[in-house]
Amino acid sequence: MIKSRFVLLCLILAPVSLLAQDPSALFHQTFDLEDFNGIKLEAHTNDSIRVEKWVGNQLMIETNIKMLNGRRSLLDHYLEKGRWALDTTINGDQLHFAAHSPVRNVLTTNQIEIVEEVNIVFYVPETFESTTLHVWARKEE
Repeated sequence: MIKSRFVLLCLILAPVSLLAQDPSALFHQTFDLEDFNGIKLEAHTNDSIRVEKWVGNQLMIETNIKMLNGRRSLLDHYLEKGRWALDTTINGDQLHFAAHSPVRNVLTTNQIEIVEEVNIVFYVPETFESTTLHVWARKEE
């Protein structure tokens, strides 16, 4: 009897726990670096940035976004608006990335603050070396 009630309770609460999960999104961008000798990144100050060297010949950017206390529809809306996007500009042989939204207002819903966790991983080819923080140049051959 107790066992069947426990199973019933688990079946009832399982969908509720799935709804309570914080929404997240993961996306990748790749850039051919054949025509570029420099890369510069200026992300949002609250974003976590990590740089990994890899044997690939392209730059790959992996962005992972998680909204604590948020809803999937809100995440999707701001993804579409480019809240966490990096704008790309070209200056000669330099590829420059900057936060699309340099200022991000705090999001709230029902007087609850939504915390945004943004983790960006830059996979930089081994043919580039760091010159200053978040700036890379192609190694001399």
